[in-house]
Amino acid sequence: MSDLIPQETVAQRELSLQVAEFEFFQRKAALYASSKIIPKDFQGNVAHCFQVIEMAKHLNVPEMIAFQHCYIIHGKASFSAVFMISCFNTSGRFTPINYEFIGEGDTRSCRATTTIKETGELVVGPEVSIATAKADGWYSKAGSKWKTIPELMLRYRAASWLVKTVAPEIAVGLSEKEEVIDSMPQTQPDPPVVVSDLPTSTPNLTQVIDELSKQEADLSRETVEQSADLF
Repeated sequence: MSDLIPQETVAQRELSLQVAEFEFFQRKAALYASSKIIPKDFQGNVAHCFQVIEMAKHLNVPEMIAFQHCYIIHGKASFSAVFMISCFNTSGRFTPINYEFIGEGDTRSCRATTTIKETGELVVGPEVSIATAKADGWYSKAGSKWKTIPELMLRYRAASWLVKTVAPEIAVGLSEKEEVIDSMPQTQPDPPVVVSDLPTSTPNLTQVIDELSKQEADLSRETVEQSADLF
């Protein structure tokens, strides 16, 4: 029966469905944008909300969950490590991620492991260590969590690398929030203020008013002189 339907009609129907879905997503995005219980990056921004809805559909996760774990960092959408781990663990293709720790101090390292359910194959992700964090500058950044919660950061980074190498289609090119922050260039602190560069005294209100009045009088006099020259 479908062979009797003109190809043009089928294409038009598909286009109509795409337009209807786009308009539906747009209405939902406008509704989310007016909400106060989503992150501030998305409040009042219909375009950002629309993109999160699209990503939630692709990842097959509830939209509100996607909103709560999505961050805009330097114009790029990033997800929390917890969200990426959750997507991986619930994909149905792998066993939940496990972690292997070895070493102490700077040699403390972690590898994330999982098993492919269909084949029973054990998969081991890339190793990440405190030495790696220091060598790449993650550890020394202002406010770095590598100094305060190194064990958790090792788990997050190892899991992120496992997901990207074993199942990149789950991450669909998305970045882990902490990894994006770590990869940002270190901002240079403002130069110190030299005391000798500061004014020796601060003019009071009367002095400011007198100076402005003098400037206004000078401007008025110049205007009168220029007008006189025209006649």
